[in-house]
Amino acid sequence: MIHHVHRVAVLGAGTMGAAVAAHAANAGLSVDLLDIVPPGAKGKERNSIVKAGFERMLKAKPAALMHESLAEHIRLGNFEDDFERLKEADWILEAIIERLEPKQELMARIEQDRWHQDLTPEFDVTFTARDTADDSADLRVTLKRSPLGRLDEVIITILDEAGKDHWTRGLPDGVTQAEAQMFVWGPWEFNTGASEQVVSNRVSRTRAYSLTTGKNWDLLPLTRTRPGRWMSPTSQDNWRKQYTDQPVRLLITCRRAGHEPWAVPYDAETEPEIEGPYVV
Repeated sequence: MIHHVHRVAVLGAGTMGAAVAAHAANAGLSVDLLDIVPPGAKGKERNSIVKAGFERMLKAKPAALMHESLAEHIRLGNFEDDFERLKEADWILEAIIERLEPKQELMARIEQDRWHQDLTPEFDVTFTARDTADDSADLRVTLKRSPLGRLDEVIITILDEAGKDHWTRGLPDGVTQAEAQMFVWGPWEFNTGASEQVVSNRVSRTRAYSLTTGKNWDLLPLTRTRPGRWMSPTSQDNWRKQYTDQPVRLLITCRRAGHEPWAVPYDAETEPEIEGPYVV
């Protein structure tokens, strides 16, 4: 199996770490160079150690970089504010101080973070439009794989359409903050009158999922959204046409004791005329 490397994370900006970052940049790779935060440092000073190591590398003789422009391939950061960047890395290199305890602590932190990513649950999300009721559909969410075997809590949230913020100019007259938060800018929302499995038109009830017991799924009724009461010129037909080709955007939040939560996004493509399930 071939693993392609595009981004490298180098941990430790000493003589060795900074030089490794330079050689990775010479190879055309994107590099994150991280180091510790000085005690009590604030603001830009939090990156003072990694910046000092980076600047020493720039002044090295012979030059570590094949061309000074390659320095732009190296992004600086620290272990406290920027550790999340390791999730983007295809290759992680450790080059911190040669002491066993700090190395063990850092490697344990890396393993915990990467292991959490490997444990991310996977779901089948199926959208089924009802041919007997044009304004109704069903959303089936099934846990199909999880090394954990079960999840203590699963919450499914319907999100607004991507790429737009309809409230940037403030709320229309008479519209409350609570009403705006519940309004769905998208084609479908949960049918609160047809199921005890949802707490609102946006959010499902918290459920435990288990692959062992087979209780690893939810079937949630949907209904078409309608224009807001403040959109007097917009008819239901025009509103529906606006979202004909738009997916139902979901965020599935999962929790298991002893682990940080997972937030898994899914897009369920809508096919209003379909009579069977459409699998994402």
